[in-house]
Amino acid sequence: MDEESKHLLRSWGFEQLIDKFAEDEIGLENIKANAVSEVYLRPLLKPGPRFLLLSKIEEYAKKCRADESNPTNEDTPNDENEAISLDNLGACQSESEEDEVEPRPPPAKKAKQAKKSNSAVDFIEKRSNDHNVNRLIKNLDVHAVITGDSLAKVVLETYQLKAENNRHLDERGRKQIIRCVGAHLLSISKDLKNEHVLCVAEKLIKLFPSESLGTYYIAPKTYPNQDIAKGRLTYKYRNLKSAQSTLSKQEVNEAGPSRVLSSPQSDNPYQWILDYIEDPSITDERLGAEHWLRHQNSPWPEVLEKWRLTAPLRLQGLINTNKLERTAKRDTGVATEVQLLGKYFDTHTLLRHSSGYQLLCQDFDFIFKESANNLYLHWESFELKLLDLAKEVVTDKFGLSALTTLSDDTLSKETRTLTLLTLIPSVCQPQIKLKVAAGKLWKVSIPDSRQSFILQVNALADLRTAIKRRGEKLQLNKQRAQPFIAVVGGTKAYFCVDKVVYSCNNILSALESCYKSFFALHALYPPECEQVWLIIQRCLYRMETPYDNLGIAKLHEIEPRLK
Repeated sequence: MDEESKHLLRSWGFEQLIDKFAEDEIGLENIKANAVSEVYLRPLLKPGPRFLLLSKIEEYAKKCRADESNPTNEDTPNDENEAISLDNLGACQSESEEDEVEPRPPPAKKAKQAKKSNSAVDFIEKRSNDHNVNRLIKNLDVHAVITGDSLAKVVLETYQLKAENNRHLDERGRKQIIRCVGAHLLSISKDLKNEHVLCVAEKLIKLFPSESLGTYYIAPKTYPNQDIAKGRLTYKYRNLKSAQSTLSKQEVNEAGPSRVLSSPQSDNPYQWILDYIEDPSITDERLGAEHWLRHQNSPWPEVLEKWRLTAPLRLQGLINTNKLERTAKRDTGVATEVQLLGKYFDTHTLLRHSSGYQLLCQDFDFIFKESANNLYLHWESFELKLLDLAKEVVTDKFGLSALTTLSDDTLSKETRTLTLLTLIPSVCQPQIKLKVAAGKLWKVSIPDSRQSFILQVNALADLRTAIKRRGEKLQLNKQRAQPFIAVVGGTKAYFCVDKVVYSCNNILSALESCYKSFFALHALYPPECEQVWLIIQRCLYRMETPYDNLGIAKLHEIEPRLK
């Protein structure tokens, strides 16, 4: 498959189709001719994305036909493959800026006449400018841009001096690269398109192979409720453009605008897990096991066996019920997660047993057999990588104090594990605002994210009170109550869901039970600590789902360092 076709699919947010198009020999000529049928795409995409891709292809085909029927004469360099120098880019920018300067508008009637008489000239001029920008971006030498900046040059040289298996950008270096390249993009044009930023981001990844494309560019529609492109290079370009237009002298925030959520991540999260479940047909054996479970709670080994036997029916019913109720409740603006979990626990009362968490873990292991023990397989390497990364990026008071604690070699294993886990919100900080009561926005802080992940109290008597206060706060802010970890006295670990508190052997066991319960209960991650659970999912359990929120830019920076 040709590179231009791959580039188009990435810029449109359909990177997952590249391999399929290549396999079926669908390339640029098919796209230009608008020869990709809806019937072909039907098994590959859901209706929404499918219609969007068809419209993108049709729009691109029309543009190509217009280009062929209206060729533009322009000066081109002697060697098309030669990278544009910084001096040449500056000259091109000077000409472009002169073209973009608009005179003071004349009276309305004259302006209308002028617009009519010059429409053909404006069209040709605009096409010429667009073609010039495309050429500059295509031939842009990112290496030359970076080495032309004194600070960015040092970052690149330091990166290249490191051993190949130990190369990575720290946060300070990454900021310098983004600043340098973002400013250069603005010097090329104030009206760059998503495909331009994607092209430059891909060039950066070739220069810094340890970096992730998602750090710098995230295509529109990558995750629900995301209508525009994101990523740190995209943010930097937009912010510099805004600062230039307003002549503001304030420092531009590179991290970009916070994400605002008002609805669940998807109409039907984890629907895909049905593909992992064996045939959920009704049999006498399964019906008998269900009847037994409604009336018996011992012996426990027999409970576990009959729970496993009824898993296909139970999990399919849970997913379908949650889909219908979430959709109906969302339309009325009512939070539903508490009700959904409560109904499930009321139906399956064995979950309220002191060992009920074992049933949830068993359901997860039944669906995802290959991932069941990944937490323990990868914990030791994750622990070392997390500590190294935290020393580079942590700046908040709690995080710095935790690093000091971890420097004590006499620390107990449980205290060390707890301290490391509470460091994750400091390493991958929340960048989110949630709509709460009365239309207000709640900007989630690092302590908010940490408390949503792990609730810590000094004594067992304080735990019930803390859980009650937590529930009241969530209800006030119209947020869903989800599974979470609780630690008493710094060492005793619990896992909490639907007002049921399970005692666990240790903190890692509580982490395992809590994580697995999200999948076993068809539940969503709490938005306050969603980035924390995604790191655990993708770096420890090595699981990726179709509903992962890939719009969290920090996740793309941190994930490669922790795997």
